[in-house]
Amino acid sequence: MIMLRNKYGQSTYVAFLDFACAFDSLCRERIYDLPRADGVSGKTVRLIKDTNSNTTATVRARAGTSRKILADAGVRQGSVLGPMLFNYVIDEVMRRATQDYVSNILLYSAEEELTRLECADDIALVADNPRKLQKAVTAASDNSASFGLLLKPTKSKVLATKPSKLMRFPIRIDGEELENIISFCYLGPLITAGTSCVEDISQQTAKASIAFSMMQKCLWNTKIKNNTKLRVYWTAIRPMLMYGSSKCSLTKAAEGALDAAERKFLRHVLE
Repeated sequence: MIMLRNKYGQSTYVAFLDFACAFDSLCRERIYDLPRADGVSGKTVRLIKDTNSNTTATVRARAGTSRKILADAGVRQGSVLGPMLFNYVIDEVMRRATQDYVSNILLYSAEEELTRLECADDIALVADNPRKLQKAVTAASDNSASFGLLLKPTKSKVLATKPSKLMRFPIRIDGEELENIISFCYLGPLITAGTSCVEDISQQTAKASIAFSMMQKCLWNTKIKNNTKLRVYWTAIRPMLMYGSSKCSLTKAAEGALDAAERKFLRHVLE
């Protein structure tokens, strides 16, 4: 998206938001209203509430185990319900934050507008100018606070294709200015403000190399059939190498770098 907008001279501003102890700080009483409003039966909501009532935690260290500590906020870690309940909250927070928000970031269809990206607590807000982005960030901060979530200004970042505008109008959370960056690793791929994806490909090649070296005993074992080793490569190594490459328009140099990396891996597998 950023590369395509850069191609047509359009500005893009992205705020990557970070929550402090997101899963542990949710206000439980606010959670239960959301599945109920989504059509979940009252009985099911009561059962969910019961599983989160009177929960305690203990700390075990070398000196022994602590007394029980009442845990009256957040969702249960490791529970199947935990991520689902958290998603209810984060979806509602972002819906409220962007319901009257016009980003002017259009997708392939002019009728579809991109306002945010979400994956659990990894949130990215997008806009075509810093004033709109500030409005969305403020709304996200205010609405998340009502559910017990707290945005961390020190961990939240802003990426801009025209950073000079941010110098005149910086993005803030609770009065604290967010750091302006030129690249950010979001859900694996490296997002950059420029038109090149060379840095991202270099990063993915390095990750694939690490994964390959961890599986040397299998992939370099001459007693294992090549077909088996190729299946391992296609399942565990190649997806890591190619991850995120479909999001950008690859140059000949970038394609050459990917081809060279793959030939190197396959040469070791098949030799």
